Amino acid sequence: MSDAGLYSGLYEQIRGYAELVDDVLISLKAGTSHPADNERHKLAEFLMSLSSDHRDNFAAQRLLMILRTKVSGQPRWPDLGRALLSETESAQVIPPLESLARSLEDEQVNVTTRMRGATR
Repeated sequence: MSDAGLYSGLYEQIRGYAELVDDVLISLKAGTSHPADNERHKLAEFLMSLSSDHRDNFAAQRLLMILRTKVSGQPRWPDLGRALLSETESAQVIPPLESLARSLEDEQVNVTTRMRGATR
């Protein structure tokens, strides 16, 4: 597989997570989100997979490596996932999710730049 193909796959993966985070944030801020919501549950499951205990989930481990260099304060992703599955106050989960959204957006830009370099 070419470098451009690898970067394209990575970009799509990051874009999917970014869209999921954005969708959950929008519903949390609007006050329409509930722990049983499909997207919220999907994001919670993914965040709970972002731990060293899930070494078999390559996608999660790759994203965790990216986030370690981009997210300040290093939230405990599994704890954030569990909070999304509970009736936790939205104000507690919004700031780390906003930080995650910014980091994913930054990484999308970085991957796009690498893709452009790989196709030249």
